[in-house]
Amino acid sequence: MTHSVLFYFASQFPLSFLQVPWSFYQTFVIEEKFGFNKQTPTLFFKDFAITQGLLAVIGTPLLVAFLKIIDYFGKKTFAFYVMLFMVTVQVVMITVYPVLIQPLFNKLEPLQEGEVKIKTEELARKLKFPLGKLWVIDGSKRSAHSNAYFYGLPFLTKQIVFTPRRRSADGKVIYDTLIASSEPMEVVAVLAHELGHWVNWDTSRQLLIGEVCLP
Repeated sequence: MTHSVLFYFASQFPLSFLQVPWSFYQTFVIEEKFGFNKQTPTLFFKDFAITQGLLAVIGTPLLVAFLKIIDYFGKKTFAFYVMLFMVTVQVVMITVYPVLIQPLFNKLEPLQEGEVKIKTEELARKLKFPLGKLWVIDGSKRSAHSNAYFYGLPFLTKQIVFTPRRRSADGKVIYDTLIASSEPMEVVAVLAHELGHWVNWDTSRQLLIGEVCLP
């Protein structure tokens, strides 16, 4: 098993480093050309280092557990138990990512009182969206792109983040760039698109399809 873990990381880490020049080109040449890049080389390599660290810290025990399941249950039945393991891992990661991992990359603050918050809450009530809290993420330190999204488990309270995310079981993230560059109703229009995914169960169906395909 030790050999398998070492082999995996010996093959994956070099691939990660080979991707760095392409990511650097995309960020500092293509995105820069069109005025979207706000990232510095220092922040770029800091993000890369944190990502690789998380891969080692989180990926290693997951890989060991994956291999132990295969070894314990044998080739005839291991697929079913691997599927259960992967489903569990995904559910746990959806829950802990906003609280433990996202803060390593971004700072999130509650959306301040104002027209954007009022209209967002009105939209959530109209759609019966189980809104928990609204968060603003400091996406502007990396990009001028604007966006919003929600995250978490489909059957629990959701939160909205304006540019990357945070806390609670399911949430909505709004990028600070979206708020800075848009009128309140334009921000709400972007959120309406994202909430449309929730209304149509797009995220849940995608997750379910992924689990069904695992075996």
